Amino acid sequence: MRYQADYQGTGELMRSPEMLALVSEKGALALAHAVEISPVRTGEFAGGWRLEARSDGGPRANRAEAQVVNDAADEVLADVVDGHDVPARLLAYLEETGAA
Repeated sequence: MRYQADYQGTGELMRSPEMLALVSEKGALALAHAVEISPVRTGEFAGGWRLEARSDGGPRANRAEAQVVNDAADEVLADVVDGHDVPARLLAYLEETGAA
């Protein structure tokens, strides 16, 4: 028996409501942890986190994705100047917990 890839079916699965729900759930966990480990100088950085989830994500707009984004004005200061490195700590958390 030979395996025959079903690219259309795989694509449908990757854009499905169930896949969007799964990545949104994992994204919500990441969002909560990002807020938890964020430094609080003015409160803007910790309050600047949001979750963006969509079914047409990825480099070719062909899969569900969730992104944790921070658009606070002091984001660079909190991460680079103060050395908190929240993105690296968040990624390490996601890898440790299997949520990535």
